[in-house]
Amino acid sequence: TIAYLVRAIDRVHTDAPGAHPLSIGDLSREHGGRLWPHKSHQSGRDADIGYFYLPGKAEWYRRATKATLDVVRTWMLVRAIVTDTDVEMVFIDRRVQRLLLRHALRQGEDPAWLDAVLQIRGRHPRPIVLHAPGHRSHIHVRWYNPRAQGLGARLHTVMAKALAIAPTRVPELPPRRLPP
Repeated sequence: TIAYLVRAIDRVHTDAPGAHPLSIGDLSREHGGRLWPHKSHQSGRDADIGYFYLPGKAEWYRRATKATLDVVRTWMLVRAIVTDTDVEMVFIDRRVQRLLLRHALRQGEDPAWLDAVLQIRGRHPRPIVLHAPGHRSHIHVRWYNPRAQGLGARLHTVMAKALAIAPTRVPELPPRRLPP
């Protein structure tokens, strides 16, 4: 998670120097487990990341709007997360997704590829970037982690046998791989 964060953020700072330091919010507890108030952030695969804001507008947990968001750098960050890391999903409010989509289309990004990345146009069954309430002020990213996911599957079986949880399993979905 940390390596992927550093890779994506460094890419933005290298390609577009002069941005403010990016705020990083919750990751997970040191040894895993519930991290209030999140339902996720329990296995080290999740991170809350601030948006890049325009000069003088940077502030953790600030709502991203057309007047505050550095759309260029934020799109670079999202693109780097999608193309340079092993991302599973990203949560971004649909209003912010619209701003990113407009910018990406103006930059000449392939519309079909954008449909696979951003949920906003609804043309792909499983886009990577999804709308989730409360994500207008930050980005939530979850990366694949075979070790954590394997441990979770094994623990699910043990806990189900002990009747600590329901014995149902959600079918495993194949990883989404997109071309750069």
